[in-house]
Amino acid sequence: MDNGEASVACVRAAILEYLEHNSGAADTLDGIIGWWLPTEQRGIGRDKIDLALELLVAEGLVKATSLIEGTILYSRGSKR
Repeated sequence: MDNGEASVACVRAAILEYLEHNSGAADTLDGIIGWWLPTEQRGIGRDKIDLALELLVAEGLVKATSLIEGTILYSRGSKR
């Protein structure tokens, strides 16, 4: 596993842990970066955080809801 894959895996784990403790949480990518992730993971790059979210959505562990203005809101998926 290279450094990029490790970063994505760490972000994925942090998001799942956050949702485990905050099952009703829902937020945008910016909100997830600012509130859901540990401080040391916030600077790894939006692209890696976005990839982690895409993978979680594909697995059904996170739900992506597109709002009218185009903002995507992420929340706990049904496959949990």
